This record gives sequence, structure tokens and C-alpha cells, in this order.
Amino acid sequence: MWYKELDVPTLVSHISDIFEDLDLRYSAKKIQILAKEIASAKKNHQIRSENVLDRVKQGWEHIQEQEYSLAEELVRSALAEYPEDAQALFLDARLCWLSSGSIEAGIQRAQENLTKATKFDSRPIAQLHNLIGCGFDLLARNKEAVQVFEQAVKINPKEPIYLANLAEMYWKIGDKPSAVKYAQKAQSLGKKSEIIETILKET
Repeated sequence: MWYKELDVPTLVSHISDIFEDLDLRYSAKKIQILAKEIASAKKNHQIRSENVLDRVKQGWEHIQEQEYSLAEELVRSALAEYPEDAQALFLDARLCWLSSGSIEAGIQRAQENLTKATKFDSRPIAQLHNLIGCGFDLLARNKEAVQVFEQAVKINPKEPIYLANLAEMYWKIGDKPSAVKYAQKAQSLGKKSEIIETILKET
């Protein structure tokens, strides 16, 4: 197993997503113990997340049909079994936004859920940041949107929609060089949109 290694860089490469500020002065043995605990926690997370995945998928299906009460039952059931599941927490935040009709309520729920979500599943965590950014965008709180879209891009730099959203926000606050930078990255990953074309055409 990878956590049996005594090479510090190897160990850190597997756990840096959990401990961003890990003190590299720790001994290899100490990091190894920590890594073993993380490996066990990751395995436990995978089992628990798989147990609620079907309910999360069904919840999204009900959201598409605007059957919010049915989606609510499923997300409550999923979170009762695994309160830290990031996929269920993302579904919960989106459902809150849609069922309440309140952007602010959706943002607040997403922010709250970020503090609860396990760090083992980065994709829905990035989605939560993106959801918050979209809310700030709709409220014309563009500088705040930039900050959270940056977090989404940091977590998942290969997702073109996050790059496009960040490019658009930089464009709106007048930072054209940054807008071009992220528009080019989004385009290179296959993203096509009117705002990307506008940014790249007018610079």
C-alpha cells in the first residue's frame, strides 16, 4: 500500500489534498502514521458515499422534474446516513435554492454545507463553490464571485465551465488580462460560449 512508503514526498502527494499546510518537518514515520489513518478514512468514505449515491442520483432526477418534495425526502435520507457526503450536500444546496426561490438562501446553504463536506470528494466541493459564485453573479456581487470561482478552479482546474465563469467575472470587474487568460484556458478545454468569444474578440 502507498502509505507504507517512508519517502516523505510520496506520502505527502497522497494526503496534500487533505492537509494543505502539512508541516514537512514531520518525520517520515509520523507522516506515515497519519497517511495510514487517512487511507482508512478514505476507504470508509467510499463505502458510505456509495451507500447514498443512488438516492443522490434520484434526487437530481426529481429536481429536473421540479418534484422538489420528493427530492427533499431523498436528500434528507442520504444526509441522515452520511451527513458529510459532499455530493448529497451539493444536491441539498441546489434544492434549497430552487425550492425556496431565493438566491440568498441557496448561497447560505451552500456556504454552510462547505463546512460540513468531507474533503475526500473534491468534485462536489468545487460544485458548491461554483454554485455560490453563480449566486453572487446573479446578485451582481462580482468581486465575491471571483473569489469563489477561483476556489472552484483551484480544486478542479480542468473543468471548463469554472474557467469560463471566472473569465466572465474578471471581465465584469474590468480585469481584461485575467479575463483573457481564463477564457483562453476554457476555450483550450473545448468550452464555447458567447462570453468567451466576446472576451477573446475584443482584446
